[in-house]
Amino acid sequence: MRAIRLTGQYCNVKPFHDKLGTMERVPIASCITAWDHPSNGKTYIFFFHECLYFGPGLDDSLINPNQVRDFGIELHDNAYDEGRPFGIQTEGITIPFLSQGATIFIETRVPTDEEMKNCTGIQLTSERPWDPQNVKLPDRLDTWPELYEEAFDATDGERARFISAVESNKQACIGRHDMTYESVFLLSSVGGATWNRPSQRTLSRASVSVALQAPRDIPPHLCC
Repeated sequence: MRAIRLTGQYCNVKPFHDKLGTMERVPIASCITAWDHPSNGKTYIFFFHECLYFGPGLDDSLINPNQVRDFGIELHDNAYDEGRPFGIQTEGITIPFLSQGATIFIETRVPTDEEMKNCTGIQLTSERPWDPQNVKLPDRLDTWPELYEEAFDATDGERARFISAVESNKQACIGRHDMTYESVFLLSSVGGATWNRPSQRTLSRASVSVALQAPRDIPPHLCC
């Protein structure tokens, strides 16, 4: 990624275990990265606002899927959901995700000055301050009975088969709403950080689960 604006705010970033130490004063910035469309060959410039900027010290840039969704952009990182494209849908295009092992990523690179001037830009996160502690995610449990109203109006035998199917799918991680699946994915794969705002309040800031990786020959990895 290439930083185009620093906000003047910083995070103290912690990995998944306290014994691994803390990276202090990681800047919050607006950053850009270049992506080459695999089908039409066009280069697009992705704009990420309110993101952690590690500079050249981190090969893979990290993005927060829920921060992209909060901006109103469809992002589906559930590789097991065959009914949705595995990637980001915006501006009339699909940005497909790649994967290696359990790591989900998009292959991007630092844009040139000429590409910054001439290539189509796509904004993927909002410029407003990102405060994970105060984000209100959709509460899917409120509408769950309505979605399955027919099942509850069914006969005892049909209800029993429905409950059995739900339990089976639960064990196999099949058929869950993408937000539920991705929440589990997020919690099992990322660390956290503290966010220092001008008010000096200490807030927890979630890290991210999708990597933007630069092309290289060695197997990619995800550094938190």
